[in-house]
Amino acid sequence: MIRMKSRRKIKRVDPINRSGTGRSLVELLVRVYRGGDTPSESSGSTSVDDRKAYAESLIQQGDIQRAVPMLAELGEYRRAAEVMEAAKHWLQAGMLYQQANRYSLAIRCFEKSSEPERAAPLLKEAGAHKRALILEAEAAHRQERLDDAALLFYRAEAYARAGALYLELNDLERCVESYRCAGQVEAAAKLLESNDNWGWAGALYEEGEQWEAASRAYEQANQVDDQVRVLVQWGRVCEAANILHNERRFEDSLPLLEKVSVMNPQYSRACWMRGRVLERLGQLTKASS
Repeated sequence: MIRMKSRRKIKRVDPINRSGTGRSLVELLVRVYRGGDTPSESSGSTSVDDRKAYAESLIQQGDIQRAVPMLAELGEYRRAAEVMEAAKHWLQAGMLYQQANRYSLAIRCFEKSSEPERAAPLLKEAGAHKRALILEAEAAHRQERLDDAALLFYRAEAYARAGALYLELNDLERCVESYRCAGQVEAAAKLLESNDNWGWAGALYEEGEQWEAASRAYEQANQVDDQVRVLVQWGRVCEAANILHNERRFEDSLPLLEKVSVMNPQYSRACWMRGRVLERLGQLTKASS
């Protein structure tokens, strides 16, 4: 496992303060929809029920710009949120649902909004940590904070997405590790090959039981023992023995040739090589048998 270290502190989006009265949310809605006029200025001294009825009449008329701030000031956050959700004003709807303590609805709206990362703190409180991390990672990616985004994707176990970002950052080690964790061993190995890192590529091919590719990579890396091990695993015992023979490692090649001779006594090349090896080792009597 590689050490995943961010080079900058990850910025997090703070949740809306749920302990307040909601006045700041009301003021925001007023600024957005009514140019600074407060709902109370138009409502005079009428009763709460009358003001609610008036807000509903405005909704029926399609005048949500005036109705929603009025409902919010009256503490009717859920109703105001429903109106905003119906109008597809997702961010404001999410804020209102959050103020109404309707967190699952707030999450749904935030995820559809232009700032989906606002759902992350609520998701973490609900135990959905991976989903929260992905939202934070996507936000960091949009803000072109690629180091932070890659780290967050990795922590969320979205390994392929992390790998793609590390590739963009030219961080070969973390890119390969991310792809390996994603099960994309062949993609990681090919990336290593393109960077002439044949030994590591061979190890990844071997991990994926791609024996031919592993043997080729180890050969390029001049890692004889690793290539021999892979060839034996692949069933190419005689070929492995031949490599050791060519390296003049006769004692190492002999057990492999003995194995081939027992498995296939009619395999003339293996028998001939075995005789040559025994001859070189001075075991002439055994070579003639």
